[in-house]
Amino acid sequence: MTRKTLGILALLVLNVLLHSTVVTLDLDESITLALENNKEVQGEKAAIEIANWQQRAAFSNFLPQVAFSAMMVRLDDDTFKKANELHFIPVLGSSGMPTGDFIPFSMGGMPQTSYKTGLTASQPIFVGGKIYNGFQIARYNRQLSENNSQNKQNEIRFQLATIYLNILKLQDMQELVGKSIQSAETKLKQIELQKELGMANKADYLQWQVRVKEYQKTLKGLDFNLISLIEIYNNFMGFNELLYLPQKIDYKQLEDEILDIAAMSETELENYLTGNLTKLLSDNPQLKNLELSEKMLKTNRRIAGGSFLPNLAVQFSYEFENDDKLNFSGDKNWNLAAVLSFPLFQGGKNVAEYSKANAELRRTQLLSATANEHYQRETKRLSREMTLAAMNVENMKTAFEYASENYKILNTLYEQDMATSSSLLDAEALIFSGEIELISAYYAYLTTKYELEKYITFQEIK
Repeated sequence: MTRKTLGILALLVLNVLLHSTVVTLDLDESITLALENNKEVQGEKAAIEIANWQQRAAFSNFLPQVAFSAMMVRLDDDTFKKANELHFIPVLGSSGMPTGDFIPFSMGGMPQTSYKTGLTASQPIFVGGKIYNGFQIARYNRQLSENNSQNKQNEIRFQLATIYLNILKLQDMQELVGKSIQSAETKLKQIELQKELGMANKADYLQWQVRVKEYQKTLKGLDFNLISLIEIYNNFMGFNELLYLPQKIDYKQLEDEILDIAAMSETELENYLTGNLTKLLSDNPQLKNLELSEKMLKTNRRIAGGSFLPNLAVQFSYEFENDDKLNFSGDKNWNLAAVLSFPLFQGGKNVAEYSKANAELRRTQLLSATANEHYQRETKRLSREMTLAAMNVENMKTAFEYASENYKILNTLYEQDMATSSSLLDAEALIFSGEIELISAYYAYLTTKYELEKYITFQEIK
């Protein structure tokens, strides 16, 4: 199959796709589907579940540990026989010499099979703070998992929004190029007719013919790119088939917002930056994780410091029976033990562990400060880019209005034989370029807006 044939087939597929009954989704609906089906998001949710169970396991260390034990001891025949043999122990006189008398001795009465059953309960009272601090680390780890999930969802939202907006941008450009082709073909037929009547030369005709072919090439490139993006869009939402298309966005709904941002004074811009930084510091899940990492390492340092402290635990045991029958009616006894231990020397291990925890904390504090500065810089940069993107939209609107007006004037002059075909061709190129740049400016503004929201907008975990 030739490359030309493949190109024709791709255009046919695109035409069927775009003009058949395909479900369109708005951006929020697309994001919801992506979050439901994305495997990375599902993995982060599984991590939250794991962290929840780890926290519950850490909490169980506060509670007493109770165990029931049952033991059966069976002596073999030889051992049992020897244990029950009668032995005679000689009696020694005051001089230490045997007197000739003997004392009979036997371990008789020992059962061949014996049973022991009982309960043992142990409760740590103080273990250098390890239990409490261990629970704190488990709790921080759960919060880390929740923030990681939130951050992943923010990433998915931004990535999908970028794909979504790029598709709409290509569709708008595709529509524009299609109109330009029709306009250029109409103008080409007029030039051709004028050439036949001797009112235009061959160079004018060739110029417009080249312009039509350029537009056709541009349209084909847009078609191919659009097919790829639509496939990525559906795959990103978890579908291997081309089931959905993005819903068109009405630019008019953005006009007031864009105009307000573009017209901000220096004071208003500074307040805008400050407000976005406040949102970043209060809501950004990555910054929250940096704070949690510091807390975890401080807690880890306290655990290491706890190895210098004494440990105290209490153990209670109750024995139901200890006899030759398993009927819970034998001799009963209980005991209570309190154990206090104080570490004196551990080969320097506790000192090394504490020094290591302290160094890890210092390292994390330095990295956290660097990361914090980076996120603040990015937020400021994107906030300023929002202003520039809004100003660019306003500039491109003015440029397009100028290009449109210029084309109307030259077209009127051309029809009156007061302007050349080349001038009209340049004006047509200017209006085409102006509209392309205006479309690009709108989508650049939206893309910057969603990238900024990735840092400063808090979203509930879905």
